[in-house]
Amino acid sequence: MSSIAYSRVRAACEAADRDPDSVVLSAMVGVLVADSESEMRDRLDRQLAFFGGGASSADEWLAERQDRWIMGTPEQARLRIEEFAAGGVQRIMLQDFLPHDLEMVSLLGRIVAG
Repeated sequence: MSSIAYSRVRAACEAADRDPDSVVLSAMVGVLVADSESEMRDRLDRQLAFFGGGASSADEWLAERQDRWIMGTPEQARLRIEEFAAGGVQRIMLQDFLPHDLEMVSLLGRIVAG
């Protein structure tokens, strides 16, 4: 979520004599959400297996992505989406690395539908 990058897009539009508001500002954002701590730990373990990390690096893995991803409980996810919107994001694409986890896909639907 870089408002600096969006500022550069706006400046480039203006330099090209294009209306900056004609460009939709989007972000592809990784997601990892759960209703409970145990469910989150399970998803995190599967996520680490997908990326090739070990359980000992879980906190480090989370910390590295905290500023870029939508993670946590449904409420934390909603707040994070609002942060992206406040930063200028007009369209957000949720990048799910656990697509076979249909419970998380359903949870994401409930979060976004509000």
